[in-house]
Amino acid sequence: MYGPRGVPHKFRNVSDGPSKLLVIATPGGVEGFFEGLSDIMAKGLPPDPAEMIELATRHDVHGLEPVGPPPGVHR
Repeated sequence: MYGPRGVPHKFRNVSDGPSKLLVIATPGGVEGFFEGLSDIMAKGLPPDPAEMIELATRHDVHGLEPVGPPPGVHR
């Protein structure tokens, strides 16, 4: 999938087990954010929006606005 900068997007794991997501971002610089997001997602729950915003701020990712859980995910 291609997700242009500034276009809201979200994802979910539809399998019964763990999954991996390959993200290719250009320009680089968001690697730390995704490493931290991996730790958050390892909890097995949808990430807390405030936790994601804090992580984004810590890694200088601008404009992150959580758009809610993907379809079919209920918090």
